Amino acid sequence: MRARLLRTILKLDKTLPTEIQSHLEAARRSRGVDLTQEPLEGLRKRLLDLMVESQQFGPHSMLANTSSGLWHDGLEKLLAKVAPAEAQALASDLVSGSGNVVSAEHGYHLLDLAAAAAGDADARALLDTKPLDVSAWRRLPASSPFRAELERFLADFGHRAVYEVEIANPRWIEDPTYVLQQVRLLLQAGVQTDFRDAGRQRRREAERTVARRAWILLPLIRWLARRARHGGALREGSKSALVSFLEPCRYVILEVGQRMQATDILDDRDDVFYLTPADLNAFTRGWWDGTGAKALIHDRKAQRVAWLSKSPPDVIMESGDGSSQPSRGSAPAPSIAPAPAQTEAGGHPGPGRGTQEASAQALRGTGVAAGTATGRVRILRHPSEGDRLGAGEILVAPSTGPGWTPLFMRAAAVVMEVGGYHSHGAIVAREFGIPAVANIPNLLATLRDCETITVDGDTGRIHRL
Repeated sequence: MRARLLRTILKLDKTLPTEIQSHLEAARRSRGVDLTQEPLEGLRKRLLDLMVESQQFGPHSMLANTSSGLWHDGLEKLLAKVAPAEAQALASDLVSGSGNVVSAEHGYHLLDLAAAAAGDADARALLDTKPLDVSAWRRLPASSPFRAELERFLADFGHRAVYEVEIANPRWIEDPTYVLQQVRLLLQAGVQTDFRDAGRQRRREAERTVARRAWILLPLIRWLARRARHGGALREGSKSALVSFLEPCRYVILEVGQRMQATDILDDRDDVFYLTPADLNAFTRGWWDGTGAKALIHDRKAQRVAWLSKSPPDVIMESGDGSSQPSRGSAPAPSIAPAPAQTEAGGHPGPGRGTQEASAQALRGTGVAAGTATGRVRILRHPSEGDRLGAGEILVAPSTGPGWTPLFMRAAAVVMEVGGYHSHGAIVAREFGIPAVANIPNLLATLRDCETITVDGDTGRIHRL
């Protein structure tokens, strides 16, 4: 069984990059396609084809998660033979600064955008205007370096969004407000383009350390490190490709919503996202004329508000009869709750990790990116609060997804209430070379804004100062 899994992973490592690129290019080709003349049956078939393609690609994305964990865990176990106390930290540093992690790359490209804006007076004026005029960048002259850089950014990363697995959230290509806000914050914080060297430097130092201590095992360690870096890149790349399916799906659903609004079935086009796939299928097939849609949506909006008022427990225990109950001591409801679809923890604590203990002065979770940093706590519950994060502060979040990446570049370290060793936040923190700790129950209720802490990504400990 293990040999079969290994063969599958080795094959995937070779074929998946091409598959990822193919899906991304298909999503880009969907932009600007005129759907207004498409009959409802044609829209239904488009949506069905996209869903089928997404379902076929989904298992490959899950295998990419396995690839990421398999090689990294193997690397750490081998390092434990030559440096037991430092194996986790060395493994973390050996995968830093690969330059191939797409969710880190869109962060680096934001730095390029900030650099372009710094020397572009028109762009600086646009970014300094409050409130931000999102469409103003299109009125910049064709010679504007910032405009050219933003066009490249949106072409490559426009399929992404804040909490991107929620299809109701606009993609960056549709609404680049968040992108422009992050560029403005990077300029204000003075983050330089050489930030990308931090991860590479940590990796070079770790490679020198390993070369001194493990010259016999060095070839195998180097091979596993390359595999682990490639696995992390595939994990993030496949997630990006999987999300890219949502962009053309969103265009089709919005077209249906536009038609339902035009015939007074809906009050607002975007209310279509409160309809289920079964509802959309019935409407586009002509089985349902939309009667009662407004009342249905009113009830579902109320249900969403009720759900958002709750906080999920830290652990759900399943009994032998299949019923589930929340564990005791689960975290109290935060003042602002994320939507159910707005949490991307991912990964797993890893062998020997994940034990949480808290005291007045210390917290313990999972060290997911090596290094230590001391700074003031800044608790954020949503990336939109990023303007509250000062340069060099410790970002404390419920969990993190690609929309949080730009904030990482202004933080001295990242601490996440939910997350695992092979989650998005962990992979990006290691790529950037900044310390990170995850998997700490009640974290947001325990820490206080502006208190000073030391984050130890080697041990997973948080020391409250």
